[in-house]
Amino acid sequence: MMLKLILPLLVILTLYAFPARAEDRASALFKSSIPSVFQIAVVDKRSQEKDSIGTGFKFVADGEKQPLLGTNYHVISDFTRDTVNYEIQYRTEDGRSGLLELVAIDVAHDLAILTSKDESFVSGQGLLLSEDTPAKGQNIFAIGNPHDKGMMVVDGSYSGMINNAFYTHIIFSGASLNPGMSGGPTVDESGKVIGINVAIAANDINYLVPVSALRSLFEKSRQEGRALDRTSHEWRKLIAAQVLARQSTGVEALLKVVPEVADLKGLSFPKKLDNSFKCWGGGNKQGQKVNFDEAWVVCHQENDIYLKAGLDTGRIRYALSHTDGASASRLGYDYDYSHDYGSSWLVEDKDEVDVSAFTCESGFTQHAGENWKSALCTRRYKGYPGLFDVYFSSALLGHPRKGYYYKVSLEGVDQELARLFLGKLTEKITWKK
Repeated sequence: MMLKLILPLLVILTLYAFPARAEDRASALFKSSIPSVFQIAVVDKRSQEKDSIGTGFKFVADGEKQPLLGTNYHVISDFTRDTVNYEIQYRTEDGRSGLLELVAIDVAHDLAILTSKDESFVSGQGLLLSEDTPAKGQNIFAIGNPHDKGMMVVDGSYSGMINNAFYTHIIFSGASLNPGMSGGPTVDESGKVIGINVAIAANDINYLVPVSALRSLFEKSRQEGRALDRTSHEWRKLIAAQVLARQSTGVEALLKVVPEVADLKGLSFPKKLDNSFKCWGGGNKQGQKVNFDEAWVVCHQENDIYLKAGLDTGRIRYALSHTDGASASRLGYDYDYSHDYGSSWLVEDKDEVDVSAFTCESGFTQHAGENWKSALCTRRYKGYPGLFDVYFSSALLGHPRKGYYYKVSLEGVDQELARLFLGKLTEKITWKK
């Protein structure tokens, strides 16, 4: 009887011991890490009020005499847009504050490195950057300043990496990150930084930038030199160059891919180029709102690059649609088919303050042994030299009450590279054998 009582008691004690140990570990890590974690604010010098906030952390860099701070680019992006009217400040958990200088940015990985000569920033240790990859399922701890409520720690699990031609992200599963935690460190059980908080993907699923990207940015900034007094124009020029480099690397990799080919009502098309693309399908029935039956597939990347509030770029999308209006009037079918060809629903809306209006070339083309009506449209980014959005739309002609159209949208690219990509994609659209 005594043995029977002891065994359930041991089980109960064990169940309660694990949460207690996890909470104790989180508490210890928070206590040891918090002197190196700061609230970061971009402040409007005209009003002396915060324009945006996030989190940053001081880190130890080999061979670096001056302390450095890591955060997300999107946390400090408004400063790069207007270096005259904005400044970047830090605030410690115990209320000390001071100015920060921007050292380097990496918009493709949403990272920034800053520094300060203030005594309250220079003193004290920074966090170590891990060189090891955690085991899947290992406990990790994210630190940040959610909703400007003060520093907090949330625990979760390392759930692997998302890898493709464009980016690498760590999946952090567990408690959700919250706005304001962006740029904060996520540490392993030894207190070393394994990633930088960057985005909320869904409930209990979050993304981290691998710490290796921060280390690479540090090394690059040390090799290339640091211009701490760049103007807004110089920062935007650098941002545009980084976006173009990231897009060129990714698109050039896609040009070498042998894509997965699928069939839509007799037309073969490249359904999936690589793992960065997700494809979705659907359709409409002929009725009061449309004069044909329709089946469509849309493929896109979850691959945005943040430029500034309200302005993202970097996406690639394409869509293929089959229409059948056998029982519709010829006039009604032609009207709706023409409207769908001319509609730019695949393109992300952007404010005219940020981009120019589209300019288009249109005409008749031959493809897959058929006649098509095609249009190629471009618009430029007003504040970021060399960046363009490119949009292509093409509709099959010569088949009464039946047709196909396909659309492609590339954001933040070089125009010539976009044309090469369009050529690669469209050559894979053929009639099913």
